[in-house]
Amino acid sequence: MKRPRGPWLVFGAALLVLVAVMTGVTARLSGLEQQRVTAERLGAHEEQVRLALWRLDSEVSPLLSQEIAAVAALAQAPAVALTLPRPPEVRARFVLEPDGALQLLSSGDDATAEALDRVLHGVDLWAAAPALAEGQGKLLDNPAASSDVLQAALDAGKPGGDFYGSEQQTYRNVNELSNRMKAVDDNLGNYSSSLATGSYGLDRGAAATTASGPARPLWIGDELILVRRVTTGSRPQLHGSWLDWPRLRERMLEPVRDALPSARLLPTRPGHPDVQHLLATLPVRLEPGPAPALELAPGLLTPSLALAWLGLVVAALAVFAVLRSALALSERRASFVSAVTHEMRTPLTKFRMYAEMLEEGMVDEHKRSRYLATLRREADRLGDLVENVLAYARIESDRAPLTPETLTVGALVERVRERLEERSRSAGLELDVELEPELSRVAVRVDPAALEQILFNLVDNAAKYAPSGARSERPRLEL
Repeated sequence: MKRPRGPWLVFGAALLVLVAVMTGVTARLSGLEQQRVTAERLGAHEEQVRLALWRLDSEVSPLLSQEIAAVAALAQAPAVALTLPRPPEVRARFVLEPDGALQLLSSGDDATAEALDRVLHGVDLWAAAPALAEGQGKLLDNPAASSDVLQAALDAGKPGGDFYGSEQQTYRNVNELSNRMKAVDDNLGNYSSSLATGSYGLDRGAAATTASGPARPLWIGDELILVRRVTTGSRPQLHGSWLDWPRLRERMLEPVRDALPSARLLPTRPGHPDVQHLLATLPVRLEPGPAPALELAPGLLTPSLALAWLGLVVAALAVFAVLRSALALSERRASFVSAVTHEMRTPLTKFRMYAEMLEEGMVDEHKRSRYLATLRREADRLGDLVENVLAYARIESDRAPLTPETLTVGALVERVRERLEERSRSAGLELDVELEPELSRVAVRVDPAALEQILFNLVDNAAKYAPSGARSERPRLEL
């Protein structure tokens, strides 16, 4: 019998579609999960960078406050300037006159004076220093974070601008930098005021005769200069501090090495609109380095996808098993129908042939009884076939009635012996039932009708398929 291929082709096509859909969904969700992990990692890294920027500004603020207070001391009491302490991150303090005369303070090192002169050679420091009215009372004016730079960053962050990054991120950067600048201004004002009137012993009233602009950190080549315009009465001067940038850089990076081991501080020149990772105190940008691998909480996507794939495999196996069982049942039914049709054709053919012969008077009177006996046997055979068909239908539909009884094996055999012997005699066979005495007394609980049908089918098959040549010898059928 040719096996049907259509259901299997449909099953295979449906399975391929499901696998393709699941593969696409898995790839898409895995990509989203990777984006989530990356976003969380970058978010955690950005938070570390933000905290590092606050720590960097906090680390350098005391030094800048001390230098701003030193400038105030220079303006109010020049004689005190020679005794002011100079931290190691400051190479020298100096005073620049309008005529270009340079006076080095707090250091008697001629080499330092010559080096500072080379740094300032050809530089118009008066033009670079902020005017007295600039900053509206601010103590520090970072040119890399001026109001013009912040506005340029906002304009560049708008759609169509040249700023790299989203507009929302640009606004966050500007807002965060503005908050740090405000905090730095407050800290510098409090610290410088207390330092100038406390540690340096200056008189607050003397400030009335002095006008000072904000201190501005400037890059001259690779050197960092902190300069401030001061006017005492009508005498203008530039007071400044030459910072030791390599040493100051190491001091500033030390507190953030644990969180950002690859961090660097890079000078920022004027005109750069990007305010990301910019310090509020100095024209310096933090280069945090690559985001480190962070331990993130595992998500539920991977187990969910694994369960989904497991469910798909289980469902596919279940459908495969059901389809295979259904096709096997269909094949058994087709085989059964074919067998029953073949078995019914013989008695029906005899019915028709014998009926026609009897109807047309072609049978002698003394043969009529034999023909009628044959018709009765074929009718019984046909009835047995119909009964088998009905029994099969009941079994297939799980509606076969069961009426179990407790009988001994001997009683059960005697109950079906007569019918089996009759079927054997009709086929020219002699039924021989051998039953041991011990077995005959064993009690069993069975459905007698079902067992009788089973035994009858066995005897009927033996009767039908026994060798025809052997029937003349009256063969025995052992059960």
